[in-house]
Amino acid sequence: MSAGSGASSTNGDWRQRFRSIWHVDFEFREDANHLPIPVCMYAREEHSGASVSLWRDELLRLTHGPFDTGPDSVMVAFASNAELACFLALGWPFPTNVLDPYVENIVTMKRSARGGLDCSTRLSCTIYQRGHKSIRTECAT
Repeated sequence: MSAGSGASSTNGDWRQRFRSIWHVDFEFREDANHLPIPVCMYAREEHSGASVSLWRDELLRLTHGPFDTGPDSVMVAFASNAELACFLALGWPFPTNVLDPYVENIVTMKRSARGGLDCSTRLSCTIYQRGHKSIRTECAT
């Protein structure tokens, strides 16, 4: 998401801005050049509870992500650089909006250390509790 979008604001419920919120996790190996070789992907949509679980052979048949990645949706992924590297390896276009709780946590912790934000209002805590925590157990290799 762009820095000026206001989507990471803790004032109000940012989730209402998006039609779909997809929590996504890939499992992958690395090739000799340390590039990802996707093994499987699990995604869960926060509002509906719909989920997608795909193995490598299924991923390779797709030309784009198996969930909405347009402007009305957001992909949530902890340390999203790994998930986005899998998008690249698969030749998929990037999602329009990406929220990374890892990055959000770093920014919030720096602000908190300077007295700017109370850690209890961290967006990353909300996202982790609402979605990401369950992803790790769904797609283990």
